[in-house]
Amino acid sequence: MLLNLTARAAETIVVNRVRAVVAGKVITQRDLERRMGNIYRLIRDADGNQVQDIEQILTEMINEALFVHSIKIHEKFKVLAERPGRGEELLSQEVASKHKNKREVMVSKLRIEGKTLEQRKVELLDEELLDIAQSLVTDSVQVSPGAVEQYLKDHPEEAGKGIAVKAHWVRIPLSTKEMTKAKAKALAVRVQSVAEMEKLAEQYKEEDKGSLGWIYANKYHPLPPGVSRDSANELLSFGDADGPTNGFWDDKEYFYIIYIEKYEKDRQVPGDELRRRAERRLLDRLQTQALEKSILRLRKQISWRRIDE
Repeated sequence: MLLNLTARAAETIVVNRVRAVVAGKVITQRDLERRMGNIYRLIRDADGNQVQDIEQILTEMINEALFVHSIKIHEKFKVLAERPGRGEELLSQEVASKHKNKREVMVSKLRIEGKTLEQRKVELLDEELLDIAQSLVTDSVQVSPGAVEQYLKDHPEEAGKGIAVKAHWVRIPLSTKEMTKAKAKALAVRVQSVAEMEKLAEQYKEEDKGSLGWIYANKYHPLPPGVSRDSANELLSFGDADGPTNGFWDDKEYFYIIYIEKYEKDRQVPGDELRRRAERRLLDRLQTQALEKSILRLRKQISWRRIDE
């Protein structure tokens, strides 16, 4: 028995081993695994896909810790890191938005993760400081109109015509109390207008009333935030040339109730939308480069150590 207990204790130490130390902040294996499963702060690659590689997640968490520490030690912004009561404000906001104002629910969840409320306050403050630090780098980046026009000339395929649907959706978590597949299907059948869809979207707290705008089959056309290519294909499959239509599907996480307001077989992307998209692509590229330069500088200025296996 003693040998078994010793073996289990050793396993626990290995599972939660220290993976990195950034300016005194410790990042453990368990931190990485929690971050991988955090749907609110997903780490994505250049194509917008969720990163699953634990080493890539570790690299990003080290970078984030460097940015946060840069704010904490910078005289000009140090006051932002020391605001009295800000941690409690952020904690209360999270309790309201994610736990229906039930603090005991958050406490229970944190206990499972091995955390306290005070630790969560620190995490929320760090997340806010990270946003501030990264915005200081990226806000100064600009794209010229000439660069946008040149991009469009170099990428004529992005303006290609193709199938598109103007879509709306509501995602209901499978864990929703008293919600079944049959009930979700019945809700979908009853939706006959955009107004009815928006009302349902407000009930289930979808952003922008569940409106996704135009979804294109063309792979060069970017998808709205939170919409995967698989979801886009599902939405496109409900398009009907005869008029608006509703639909339903489900996966391992959600019941999807959808309403297709319009369908076009050969939709041409409007010019102003193409220019906005090109500007966004170029801006993302320049911001990424600016962030990478900042990371290189911070790695030289701030003490950090990655502890490999």
